[in-house]
Amino acid sequence: MKSEQENNRKYIDVTREEGKKSNADQITKIPFFDDVGAVTLQYFDSLFQRDNLQKSQFYKSLPKVLPKLPKRVVVYRILPALTSEFVNPDMVPFVLPNVLLIAEECTKEEYVHLIMPDLTPVFKQQEPVQVDAHTVLSCT
Repeated sequence: MKSEQENNRKYIDVTREEGKKSNADQITKIPFFDDVGAVTLQYFDSLFQRDNLQKSQFYKSLPKVLPKLPKRVVVYRILPALTSEFVNPDMVPFVLPNVLLIAEECTKEEYVHLIMPDLTPVFKQQEPVQVDAHTVLSCT
């Protein structure tokens, strides 16, 4: 961690020495922003610009990343972005496993207040075929 901080300081110092002001593009090249968590959060920020295929691929890879992120980030930053996709029936089969994975790590209170209200509409969905109330209930 200390070496990362030193690298970041060196990068910032180099740009200052050149007499240039760092711009957003230069700052994102700092090694800190190559971190899987930072990249995941950046991708979430641009998710609305992606098509369903790109989103589905991202959601399929998300279970590998979630355990590496702090619980607070997962519950309060990623979970709301995931549950907002429940309005898109085509994305439910890709989002639901991630939401349920997060639910496993939540307390009962967090589940009742943060997850269950967004899962209720999923119980009523008829499409896509991969998701039905029985599947959802067996996972919860």
